[in-house]
Amino acid sequence: TFKEWIVPLSDDGGTTAFSYAQVQILERWVALLASNLPPAFQLAKVLVQLRRELRARLRAAQSLGGGSLCAEDWKALAAPVVKEIEAVGARDFAGGSACASDTCRMWSLLHTL
Repeated sequence: TFKEWIVPLSDDGGTTAFSYAQVQILERWVALLASNLPPAFQLAKVLVQLRRELRARLRAAQSLGGGSLCAEDWKALAAPVVKEIEAVGARDFAGGSACASDTCRMWSLLHTL
């Protein structure tokens, strides 16, 4: 699903935390989704909230104490978005010829962009 597809990968191969640049890219990607998915999907609200959380992490990383986004934090932040994507999939992509998996539903949403 959405929260498992996006994982940190550091230069040394570690997968525990995102780099600052990765969070910047992630924030931009979430902004793209929030502003371009069809309003009928009703995902903008949760995506805007996720973007706010990511921007807060970026600001915290610039402070004296620093900040980070680990893989587990990402999964928690993404959980409301995943829940809404599942609802959209069940509501708008249900049926005999429609997607049966979260992976297919997510790709359908991305292709809508």
